Amino acid sequence: MDEQKGEVVGKINSVKADDFKRCHAVGVYGGVNPFGELVFELHEDVVDIPDEFELIRIPDEVQFQEQRINDSGLSITRIRHAEITIPMQAVPSIVSWLQDKVNEHNRIVAESIDAVKG
Repeated sequence: MDEQKGEVVGKINSVKADDFKRCHAVGVYGGVNPFGELVFELHEDVVDIPDEFELIRIPDEVQFQEQRINDSGLSITRIRHAEITIPMQAVPSIVSWLQDKVNEHNRIVAESIDAVKG
């Protein structure tokens, strides 16, 4: 990260809130509220694990195989982890920060591919 030169005018102490939690987000949904702020929810989609399985013996196999009981097809639960509100003035710096992280990821991936290719 580039550090800016200038006069130190104070300091910021960073602490985690008592209700801080870590979450895994795979999607986002939201928009701009009537106050001009960006409001969105972070969510995660999780494939539901069936409650019961049957163990099936397959001839000439050493291990049993699991089979769902009453399989009704794919079921996904969308877990909505958090709602975030950001003043629109802060959005450009957050977009820039996110783009920097995407660029860093792409650089690391490209370097890894080049290293494998030799």
